[in-house]
Amino acid sequence: MHTNEKELIMQRAAYHARCEEFDRALSCIQMIIDEDPDDSVAWYNKGYTLHLSGKFDEARDLFLNLHSRFPEKADVCFEIGRIALKNGDLNEAEEYFTKCIALEPLRPEPRIELGKMWYNSGYYHKSADSFTEALVFDPDNPEIRTYMGLIFYKLDKPEEAERWFRESLDNDPDNTETLFYCARLYEEMGRWEDELWCYNRLIEIDPEQVIPWLKKGMLYLSRDDLSMAVSFFRMASRLDADSHLPHLLLGLVYSTLDRHEEAIASLEKAVSLSDEPDILIQYGRVLGACNRYEDALDVFDSVLMERPGDPNAAEGYARSLYHLQRWDDLVAFCEEERREDPDNSFWITTLARVWGWHLSKVDMAVTILYEWMDQHNGYQIQLVLADLLVHSEQFEEARTLLSALLDNKPGDYQILFRYASLLAQIKEFEMAAEQFELLLHIRPADGHLAYLAGQACEQSGDPDRALEFFTQAVSSIPDSAEIWLARARVLFELGQYAESALNAAQAASLNPDWSDAFLLKGMSEIHAEEYDKARLSLTCVTTLDPENPDGWRNLGDVLLLAGEEAAARICYERTLALDPEDLRAQDGYKVCTDILIGRSSSDQSEEPISDEHQ
Repeated sequence: MHTNEKELIMQRAAYHARCEEFDRALSCIQMIIDEDPDDSVAWYNKGYTLHLSGKFDEARDLFLNLHSRFPEKADVCFEIGRIALKNGDLNEAEEYFTKCIALEPLRPEPRIELGKMWYNSGYYHKSADSFTEALVFDPDNPEIRTYMGLIFYKLDKPEEAERWFRESLDNDPDNTETLFYCARLYEEMGRWEDELWCYNRLIEIDPEQVIPWLKKGMLYLSRDDLSMAVSFFRMASRLDADSHLPHLLLGLVYSTLDRHEEAIASLEKAVSLSDEPDILIQYGRVLGACNRYEDALDVFDSVLMERPGDPNAAEGYARSLYHLQRWDDLVAFCEEERREDPDNSFWITTLARVWGWHLSKVDMAVTILYEWMDQHNGYQIQLVLADLLVHSEQFEEARTLLSALLDNKPGDYQILFRYASLLAQIKEFEMAAEQFELLLHIRPADGHLAYLAGQACEQSGDPDRALEFFTQAVSSIPDSAEIWLARARVLFELGQYAESALNAAQAASLNPDWSDAFLLKGMSEIHAEEYDKARLSLTCVTTLDPENPDGWRNLGDVLLLAGEEAAARICYERTLALDPEDLRAQDGYKVCTDILIGRSSSDQSEEPISDEHQ
């Protein structure tokens, strides 16, 4: 066979192989072998094609035979090593890759294959040695650098891993696999801006990739930037209309944002794309969050029909019954589940809540909680018991229980919060303030805790400390009228009347129908001698709450100070009609009456005497 004819036949074989028409490719190669049985290239190509077609055993036998005939051919050793890797024979793979290196010392490929083999086997240091050698002979190969990054990632050396990944990207900036590796590294290092750069770069390379959009959404979700998360999840849902995951994530974020209709629509789409029970459970939870408890009940019931005993579906079903106030059904269901899953505290706590809070069976609830505590560890039951004891006004028992829990878990937020709240409820405000301050050390940015601490300090007679806490609270929650008024109240107590009036005004602006805010504003303005402002504020009080004697009395005071005794007396009359025992109103009324009578007498004495002789 002429050389040119061989080349044409081999080209046709290569074409068939590229089209995965391996039988035709092998037939072409066999034509050459039949003509020239000693053509080592044809034999090699036959073995290579057998390898490509997945006939590893035939390919291995052929290459071993070829190696025995042509031991100097490095390519043959290389292919035997690759087939050994496919078959999981690491010893043979190492043997033939090493032979290949001995035959062609400058060749990087066998070193790269050895590096991959050691990496996949968990021998990271040996893998690094092989890749380092390969890099000497192929310094611009980005794959080697990517593997070096993976090795150092596995060796928990993130800075080295980053260096190698970045060098790989310098050589191959559009390598999406390396960008994903780099993003994962940055995620674990907590470098969210660098992680975001990786996803943006992936989107630049291929805007229709779904995963980078999902990852960006998850990244913003982890940073509580829900609006941005929504936009990226929405984009992912458009790019892959057949995947349930973007719709599922979108629905969960919508639910968190209280955008209930959109949440339900997204989850309905997810459910239509996948009938996985876990997605149905999420759908049921969102229906419950949207107060569609009957629909949620049906969803959880459908999951339980398919997967009886599923704990998440069972708990969702129970919660739906709870919100529907179907107490008898719920008790029966909990008792049944309790028999099936006796170690799950959820069924005990749910039974206790139903009996203790809704069926007036406090003793039964307390008994079942104590019985479970005697048999199991864990303090969730004890917390429910403490809540139940407080609910039933068994304050000393609750205090004893919470104190014992605090001895074992002194820094536990849930226990400490309940203990502080109990102390405030039983009017031990000084101790309550101390506990709320401890809670603030755990959550220093929690404005609600600062507000509760301020209230406890105020009630304990420490307005200066209360002012500090209320200031901290209003900085965290500036749109809370209650906190602004609390701050105004302690400022008033401290004699800082002008600032008290300003704080009360802020409370009134946030809640224009709140008469208490206008009352404190008016009282502060009286003490600040801003009588015109006080008159307006207190007039608002009498308009908003005409049954409040304090509003009428204070309005009477400001009118009396302004010299309008007649109008002031009317205000005092209304005060006394609402509260006949109000001593200040009685005094004010008497003062107004005396002034008006005195003025009337004076007017009469100054009338001119008629001249009888005229």
